[in-house]
Amino acid sequence: MKAVIIVPEQKPSACPSVPCVALFPLLDRPFLQHVVEAVARRGVREVQFVLGRGADAVAEHFGDGTRWGCAFAYHLIADPDAPGGVLRTLVEETEYVLVATADRLPALPTVLRPAPPGLLFGAPGEWSGWAVVRGGELAAAAGVALRDLGPALAEQGLKWVDVGRPVALRSVADVAEAQARLLRGEVPCVLVTAQEAAPGVWRAPNTRVAASGTLVPPVFIGENTVIGPGAVVGPYAAVGPNCMIDRDARVRDATVCGGTYVGTGVELSGVIADGRCLVNPRVRTVATIDRRLLDRLATGLPLVAGLEPLLAGAAFVAAAPVVLAAALWLWLTRPGPVFWPRRFVTTPAPAAESTWELGTAYALVPPQDADEERGWVVPATFRGLVLELLPALGSVALGNLRLVGLPPRRRTAMREHGLQYPPILRAPAGLISEAALCPPPPAAEDRLLVDVYQTQTSRLATNVRRAGRFLAKALTRWGAPPRAAGAPRHAADRAGLVAAQPPTTVVESPPAGRAPELV
Repeated sequence: MKAVIIVPEQKPSACPSVPCVALFPLLDRPFLQHVVEAVARRGVREVQFVLGRGADAVAEHFGDGTRWGCAFAYHLIADPDAPGGVLRTLVEETEYVLVATADRLPALPTVLRPAPPGLLFGAPGEWSGWAVVRGGELAAAAGVALRDLGPALAEQGLKWVDVGRPVALRSVADVAEAQARLLRGEVPCVLVTAQEAAPGVWRAPNTRVAASGTLVPPVFIGENTVIGPGAVVGPYAAVGPNCMIDRDARVRDATVCGGTYVGTGVELSGVIADGRCLVNPRVRTVATIDRRLLDRLATGLPLVAGLEPLLAGAAFVAAAPVVLAAALWLWLTRPGPVFWPRRFVTTPAPAAESTWELGTAYALVPPQDADEERGWVVPATFRGLVLELLPALGSVALGNLRLVGLPPRRRTAMREHGLQYPPILRAPAGLISEAALCPPPPAAEDRLLVDVYQTQTSRLATNVRRAGRFLAKALTRWGAPPRAAGAPRHAADRAGLVAAQPPTTVVESPPAGRAPELV
């Protein structure tokens, strides 16, 4: 049995990441994909799409159908509300075909056993838009409009099969009800790549919820999404993949599209958030929101290939006299080595730890104890600029580091944080990080969230502003002196010995904290 899926004319979506309403994400995938998978799960291996204007993105999304073990073909017509002509050419007179309208999804029987002359899903006067019909009967009724096709087929003797009221998605105004019905499980044929962690709480792989975060059922959390401390998500909230709901945010009766940042204390109710775009379907308004409240999350940090290493190399050469003068002063006044290696995992890195590669940068101060847990954070002080950032510019010139990026992490820290939030493995490490720019040093439970925010929101203009903020702070803050006793202690550690005396002078740095406790 083959299927014919009729996609109505598509108007541009109000959400920038959604090309048309048929591809609007419900739970973890586009609505039309739910329709296609419902068809494929019932043994259909040949699908003919009848597309109206504005539905070009459908063909781009589904391709040739091999992903679902099917063969897809596409037919563009001027008026999909009157598809009679193309339906006559697609179906043989004696074969059965599953006719489906793409804006409705009923709770179909698991197995379709057509009985002559066919089946109509729905109830008299409430056709669901789906039917199993022979080609002859379909050709006889194909002259009517699509909305009248069900009653026309019923006049030819097709049997009604009550499947309840279908989930409908004709415009963004239907999103809230459609999400709610899927969250309540009213359509059991819907597939999701998520597990029900608690009754009504669906969590996709690699989701992270802070210990003080709350999920109120029914709720869906997409892959790689982070819920911050104090945030409350639900009821009737669907959060897409790669999102971040920051501290004390509230999301209920709302849809958050994939890759969206919801800022601290923001409350969303009855709306659709897609990057900086906020859609209110009830009053049909679209607004662009301040980046501090809503933002489009990037998948990684931008790279100007060849330009950044070149500029870093020029800056390293220009700063060499300053670095050498500082090194000479430290050699005369401080025991132990002058240049200290900082080893880190080079990123982007694959998920398999056995394939990680290590890079090395040099600084004029020894590693701090907190570097093992949270990564190397260069302080935004004059001492941090001269003793840590300028000597390490050589690694930026060699391409091992970025000027602006996540704090470089050793293997132990990368193992812990990379497993908690995999995009950290894909984000390049850099010398200037958001953690160094926070007015108060981030608390332990916020530390990972700060890095996640930087990973997802960095773009060229943002990184330029971060570099400017770092320089402004570094030129106005002197900073505490480095640990004088750190040199012999680390030298003893490298030799496999235990230092007799603990360090007595401590550098002023943000308090060490572990990653937030996530469940």
